[in-house]
Amino acid sequence: MWTHKWGQVNSGNYRFRISTGGNFRVTKFDALTDEFVTLIPWSTSDAIKRVGVNTLRVWTSAGVHHFEVNGQAIGEIVDDAFTEGRISVFTIDQSRVAFDNLDLTVTTITSPTLLTKPANHDAEARLSHP
Repeated sequence: MWTHKWGQVNSGNYRFRISTGGNFRVTKFDALTDEFVTLIPWSTSDAIKRVGVNTLRVWTSAGVHHFEVNGQAIGEIVDDAFTEGRISVFTIDQSRVAFDNLDLTVTTITSPTLLTKPANHDAEARLSHP
């Protein structure tokens, strides 16, 4: 199982998990209440390869978090509890995972203008900013 975690160190974090069984889940940990909240329950996606390489992408804009596996959108949540913080990547249950390209991009858009709306959730909206 692979987990991507992001958010604030002392307040909590979001977690995006995938498994070799083709499942994924998104949760939020609230450190103040010491509770996990399920944002996307365990779900199956054909986009997740059970054997081989999976390319994962998580991107956030204005409190909307988008999740992609191998170029296919698999989920989206709206939550703005944590707007800054750190990211981490880890495995559970002694799984072996190799990372050959970890690309972290931080972009600040002061006032985006939506130019095109995706026809489906597999496409990314194009934004213009001053």
